[in-house]
Amino acid sequence: MKKRLSNFELMRIISMFFIVLWHFLLFGKMEEGTFGLTQNVIVLLKAITLVHVNSFVLLTGYFNYDKKFKLSKVIKTNNSIWFYNAACILVLLFAFGIGFSKFFTFRMLLPIPRHDDYWFLVVYMLLYLLSPLLNMVINGSDKTKHKMIIVGLLIITIVNYVFNNELYHHISGGYSLFSFILLYFIGSYLHKYPIEWKKGKVITISLVGFFLLAIINTVLYKAGLILQGSSKESVRYFADSIVNGFTAYTNPCILFGSILYFIFFSKIEFSNKVVNFFGKYVLGTYLITQNTLLYTRIYKPLGFALDSYNYKHILIAVGLSISFVIICSLIEALRVFIFKVIYDLKISGKLRNKITKLFKKVNINW
Repeated sequence: MKKRLSNFELMRIISMFFIVLWHFLLFGKMEEGTFGLTQNVIVLLKAITLVHVNSFVLLTGYFNYDKKFKLSKVIKTNNSIWFYNAACILVLLFAFGIGFSKFFTFRMLLPIPRHDDYWFLVVYMLLYLLSPLLNMVINGSDKTKHKMIIVGLLIITIVNYVFNNELYHHISGGYSLFSFILLYFIGSYLHKYPIEWKKGKVITISLVGFFLLAIINTVLYKAGLILQGSSKESVRYFADSIVNGFTAYTNPCILFGSILYFIFFSKIEFSNKVVNFFGKYVLGTYLITQNTLLYTRIYKPLGFALDSYNYKHILIAVGLSISFVIICSLIEALRVFIFKVIYDLKISGKLRNKITKLFKKVNINW
């Protein structure tokens, strides 16, 4: 029996660690509370960790472009969101005595999540719902056409990044379905047309290129902060673009850094049961730490959102991020086990068969 490779599972774990660490840096406002070399280290850490979202979307395109659409995949993702919303309300209510208005409780327990609650998963589910059409285009295109589509989408993305730095819900920030479609096409291209250079060469270039782009992004950001005080309006405009777009997922340094980061993991091959286990359940970390009810309550009690920081706090943030990934993945493994027990019940099987037959009538693969 062929062993299950762990390279992309390790990437998922590291990317999730990056997400949690990024949120410590962001919500803890660590950059604002430091100066000099410590601040530069924090800015560089931001630049390194910001490949997290793009890497997950690239992975979806890499593996999903030739797969059959299954509506149940969306339902499972949606159910996990609903579960953690309900669980957090119950825990905060009964364990900590924190009450919520009827309207807020109703909103949180709606079967369809809001973009503001779990923006990544909401856009991800929209991408998956659209994937059959994207796959038709991908599988109906040769290498040249596929490349032209990517180049066209890249031009639109970068133009929007340079001239319109609205970081939320717009193309320029990378939070939109448009940006996810671009990454989906790139991911599928990397699978269909793998790089044919020697493996060692690809690994070295991709890793060095990834860190180099993070350093360039950091230097540009620090330069932009200085140039914001320029007397020339045009210089201030582009300085503002650089500063405001530093954390945009469509920032060329982050976008191409994400691709190199992804290529690096695509070329390393190893198998490890522990890595595979945590890779399977690591999404639970995002579902828990980014829950609307929890993320505002995580950082201050743990000593963050302080007036000033030093190297000790950076190490604490790294340690806590690793701990969150481990603990939340174990909680997610427990949730999946509970859901499987419910899934295997006879009544669940009967209901599932009825739903499957219903969707077959309208030619949808459940």
